[in-house]
Amino acid sequence: MQQLRHLGEKYNYSVFHDEDEDKQIKHLILAHLEFIKLVRCSNQLLLMDCTYKTNKYEIPVLNIVGQTTTNSPFDVAFFFLEDDLEESYVWELKQVKLFCVEGYTPKVIVTDKEQALLNAIARVFPDAHHLVCTFHLWKSIETKCVSHPAIDVIMKEVQHFELGNFDGGECVCPHMTSLGLPCRHVIANYNDKVIPIQNVDPFWQQISFHETKVDQDFGGTFVDTILEKR
Repeated sequence: MQQLRHLGEKYNYSVFHDEDEDKQIKHLILAHLEFIKLVRCSNQLLLMDCTYKTNKYEIPVLNIVGQTTTNSPFDVAFFFLEDDLEESYVWELKQVKLFCVEGYTPKVIVTDKEQALLNAIARVFPDAHHLVCTFHLWKSIETKCVSHPAIDVIMKEVQHFELGNFDGGECVCPHMTSLGLPCRHVIANYNDKVIPIQNVDPFWQQISFHETKVDQDFGGTFVDTILEKR
């Protein structure tokens, strides 16, 4: 720990840690002094993500990223955790809260849907709005709302069929081989009829065709929009 503190001073990093009853290190925080200053004036938005077994000691590492007023990202701090339980996250977030000027805490926090982290955020930053990371959001949409892209592909093929832009003899069935969806010459065989579900790959057969609308712009929500609603 002394060597780590020495290196921290050399490279302008602050080092914080928490110990158990046996004086064993439970949690460790590395934060650059310049970024600590920066988070004091640019802390309205924080992005948090925890990775697992990506380091020598195979322990969770929580990375918190902030964003300046010019939309430039910066690393607030790196947290080496004993575990990924709620109490560990609470301790770490309290340290982040100490970085902030009193009364100026994050307004929006972006994470994945890790419940322990969400619970800790609710306890330490109860007034902050939570947003799900767009990467995880669209992964969820792709797996749970697959009917929409499937229908879009089929309808484009229907439009080609209606315009007469098809030749069954020349078709190499790219949609059937790559997407598991009927090509336009298959659609032509069912003119004015319902396409049997058997002509669709089993992957698409598990979808729901109930009327639901996916907001394609949902992933582009801006922090300003969230703040205006407060």
